[in-house]
Amino acid sequence: MNKSFSDLKILVCVNEFFGAWNTTWGGYGFLARELLPKALGIRPENFHICLGRSRGFFLSKFFVPETKKTEEGYLLVKLPRIKALAARIVNSYDLVISIEDTVPFVFSLKNKIKKKILFWIQDPRPKSDWDEIASMTLASEACYYDQIAYDTVRECFNLGKLNFATQGHYLADKARLLYGLPDETPVAFLPNPINISYDITRRNKKKNTIIFLGRLDSVKRGWIFCEIAKRLPQYEFNVLGASSNISEKKMNHYVGDCSNVKNLHFLGRCFGEAKREQLISAKILVNTSIHEALPISFLEAFAYGVTVVSNQDPDGLTSKFGIATGKSIGDGFDSVDSFVKAISYLLEHDEERYEMAKAAYDYVRSVHSVENFKKVLSNLF
Repeated sequence: MNKSFSDLKILVCVNEFFGAWNTTWGGYGFLARELLPKALGIRPENFHICLGRSRGFFLSKFFVPETKKTEEGYLLVKLPRIKALAARIVNSYDLVISIEDTVPFVFSLKNKIKKKILFWIQDPRPKSDWDEIASMTLASEACYYDQIAYDTVRECFNLGKLNFATQGHYLADKARLLYGLPDETPVAFLPNPINISYDITRRNKKKNTIIFLGRLDSVKRGWIFCEIAKRLPQYEFNVLGASSNISEKKMNHYVGDCSNVKNLHFLGRCFGEAKREQLISAKILVNTSIHEALPISFLEAFAYGVTVVSNQDPDGLTSKFGIATGKSIGDGFDSVDSFVKAISYLLEHDEERYEMAKAAYDYVRSVHSVENFKKVLSNLF
């Protein structure tokens, strides 16, 4: 590639931007707002986010985009409703990245798009995944399965307008199934970029602290984490996150009355140095989700020498760098014993835990570093 990424005009298509313009605080938004621009070293004025198309039927919504700038200087764009005008805007960028199919309107422009879109597979959910999510009875997760959108992605690919990449090797086959693609469809590996600024030898900073890092939505099954904390009162359990799609009142009902659980602390959303200090001091990240792909929280944990205990084992990383507790569907209360056993083992065998943490740290430095991300993306571009 002749240009550096800082010289490119880049459009990222995603339906959330970590709170900006009243969007949700999910992993896609964190990737787009916190990780991508910093990894690319791009000037704010060259980094634009497409959040979809303008809503409503005022005449202006058809002809001009809606825009808003974030405090960092990134431009948020909602495309005009007239497809020819929307396509002209998309075609004006040097590089277009779509995080999954979160902005299906862009793919409906397939006959007017003149360049390839890099389709970054993050969390494809075939129907079988939604069946597992629906097995929860304590809370429900809104289903966004959209066959029309998935068919449009396939049509866009058949027209030669898409290249696929994925952050997790095992996700390639799931994406081929979801989007109805041939088995031989090429899917390149594009790692999520993780900034490595921690020294794994700083063992004196670690405490017997267990953290939950993520939004407190139903799919994350935070109530399991609360039950684990009750069973292990000798250790500290910190929840880093807040609800994004259900009310605090509902979440309080889901997790039960935890006000008397002295070792369980709800810290809300943690950013910057506060989040960094939590990762530096923790020994274990617990993930209790009924569904995940490869969570960014796993990679962040590895970058700070934190081992993972989870019922999810993407690309076998939990098994390599922590303990996988086994498949768990439904509300997951039957998995509490397995989590308690795994956490107890790691904290009682600290040298073994440290060796796992060091291996995880080395893996992230090698595969998910900013330098490797830029190298792989440059080759794809």
